[in-house]
Amino acid sequence: MERLNKFTKCLSGIAENALILQLRLHVSGGDGNDTLNGYNGNDALYGGAGTDILNGGIGDDSLYGGADDDQLFGGAGNDWLTGDAGNDYAEGGAGNDVFVGVAGNDTLFGQAGDDQFFGTQVQTRWMVAREVTAFGEEQATISINTMARATTTSMTV
Repeated sequence: MERLNKFTKCLSGIAENALILQLRLHVSGGDGNDTLNGYNGNDALYGGAGTDILNGGIGDDSLYGGADDDQLFGGAGNDWLTGDAGNDYAEGGAGNDVFVGVAGNDTLFGQAGDDQFFGTQVQTRWMVAREVTAFGEEQATISINTMARATTTSMTV
C-alpha cells in the first residue's frame, strides 16, 4: 500500500512584510491501493487505479476515487466527492457537499449541511444515505429524479 500525507510548510515574517497564502494540495495516487490524506487546506486528491482511501480533512476539498472500489471521506468543509468506476463509499462530513456516483453500486452518505447527490445512467444501482438524528422546524427533503422515466419522486421527512 502506498501512503502519502500532506507536508507542513512553515512561513514567518514581521508585521509589515507578512506573507499570507493558502496552500492547496494536489496529489495523484498510482495504480496501487493508495491512502491519500489532506489536511487543513482546500485539497484535490486523485486516487487513480486501485482500491484507494482518500481523506480530505478540513477545507473545501475535491476527491476523485478513480477505478475500483474506493472510500472517500470529505471531512469538514464544502467538498466535492466523485467515486468513478467501482462500488464506492463516499462520506461528506459537515458542510454543503456534492456527491457524484458514476458506474457501480455506490453508497453516498451526507451528514450535516445541504448536500447534493448526482448519479449517471450507466449505474445499475446507487444508494443515498442520510441520517436524521433530530427533527426541528425545518423539513428535510430528498428528491430523486429518474431521467429514464422522466418522473420525479420526492420524500419530505
